[in-house]
Amino acid sequence: MERDLPMYTCNLVKTSRKTHVISSSSGRSERQGIASLFLVHPHGDWYKKNSLSLVAVVSVDNNLLEIQWYTGDGYRPLVDFANWRVAMLNYSPDLLPENLTRMQRHNETDEVFVLLAGRCILFVGEGRDTVSRIHAEDLRPGRVYNVKQAVWHTHTLSSDAMVLVVENRDTTYDNSPFTPLNPAQHRELIDLTRSLWSEPDR
Repeated sequence: MERDLPMYTCNLVKTSRKTHVISSSSGRSERQGIASLFLVHPHGDWYKKNSLSLVAVVSVDNNLLEIQWYTGDGYRPLVDFANWRVAMLNYSPDLLPENLTRMQRHNETDEVFVLLAGRCILFVGEGRDTVSRIHAEDLRPGRVYNVKQAVWHTHTLSSDAMVLVVENRDTTYDNSPFTPLNPAQHRELIDLTRSLWSEPDR
């Protein structure tokens, strides 16, 4: 269940290089779960230890720098501003190949995917009203993949995957219809996943 976390300041945390005070104030970046211990090294990276869920740790006032993070299953918007949105997409059982029985398109926006961790296959489909041909792209970390407006697509993720998503803020089911895959296309997604993921990580 979502809940706001109270304002808190952690104790001094000693890393291998330096001792730091780390703190966080409650806000949009703290919307789920229980506070946990973070270790921060001098260059600003942070590591979560014994955490059950989401906590954003900031060393700068939240009015200057907002840090968002999401470690739960599936899709979660993190930052909305003006007309754009940044979201996180993580592994979810409903994105396993055997559960991918349809594709979606966004009629009013392109959609950008950037692989941060793990593996993700992005499937895109040719066709206007239904999918006539399927293509599969095994994403590489750090590359920007832009699914064009109104292109059918879906994706499958490894259990450790994290994917950054950028799209229009007003992207909803109202402007993002689905189309079903026929049994042969569903089988094709499964076979493409097995073929691509039988190869070593790139």
